[in-house]
Amino acid sequence: MPELPEVETIRRELEGKIVRKKIAGAEVRGKKIVKTDLKEFEKILTGNQFTKIERRGKLLIFNLKNHRGSTSMGEKFLLVHLKMTGQLIYRYDHKTTSGEPFGTELTAEVVTRTIAGGHNLPKDLGLLPNKFTHLIFSFSDKSHLYYNDMRRFGYMKIVDSAEKDRILGNNFGIDAMDEKFTLAVFKNILEKRKKAVAKAVLMDQGNIAGIGNIYADEVLFDSQILPNRKVSTLKPEEVKKVYQSIKKVLKHAIRHRGTTFGTQLEGHYVDSDGKHGNYLDFLKVYQREGEKCLRCKKGVIQKKNMAGRGTRFCMACQT
Repeated sequence: MPELPEVETIRRELEGKIVRKKIAGAEVRGKKIVKTDLKEFEKILTGNQFTKIERRGKLLIFNLKNHRGSTSMGEKFLLVHLKMTGQLIYRYDHKTTSGEPFGTELTAEVVTRTIAGGHNLPKDLGLLPNKFTHLIFSFSDKSHLYYNDMRRFGYMKIVDSAEKDRILGNNFGIDAMDEKFTLAVFKNILEKRKKAVAKAVLMDQGNIAGIGNIYADEVLFDSQILPNRKVSTLKPEEVKKVYQSIKKVLKHAIRHRGTTFGTQLEGHYVDSDGKHGNYLDFLKVYQREGEKCLRCKKGVIQKKNMAGRGTRFCMACQT
């Protein structure tokens, strides 16, 4: 699942590509993905514009220019969650560079010029649209935004301001990179979860939005805290270190455009310039089980199930 750094990278890149473009149409191919009445969904989007793209944790929030086609007045927002295998792919033209229409297989050279963002899809990512394409946004300049999702866990939903606030309030805690997420706020969150283990608190989207399995392991390694440490046992200086590591690790990962495993033609995450995220080179524990610890040089990175997820850590330098 794309985590905060990957989704933030997608947000930044797509905002520079589709904001203020007129939406010529929205073709829904997979009804399960859309959680709004289909006729209203297409009617609201067609002829509209995205004015801004925001994010809370792993949720993308596309602000719409007007309420056209809606039965209610007021601001409208398109909520997009990629979940496990969702992917947004932006193409400049309705044809490949060779002049062939979509549906023909693209070469590696063409695919690497594709604007894309999201997570794992098989090799037929090179076909646009493909069997995993569930929604196509067409823009007036002939560009397209495709939503692909192999497992179809992701969703799109058009909401008004009140419903957006309700969804965010009920399901998403404060964003991990929000300026309002201070040390005092973090301490307050931990105070309410004393019986929980550190990793569970970091990954609970209702507490702090945006941290998933990759970055929870990296944050706790950076702060030298074992993932299964009870929150009640953390000393004030350790709490501060975890907080600082959250900001440090996520900021660093965003700077390197997230984490990519494998290659683009294997369907792994790429940013919206069609480039791999580079944070894989900076991971200290994730997918390094069995390797010597890069910090202490003594311990070996272990992998065990903690907080319901495969978790990497070093017993020699995390306590």
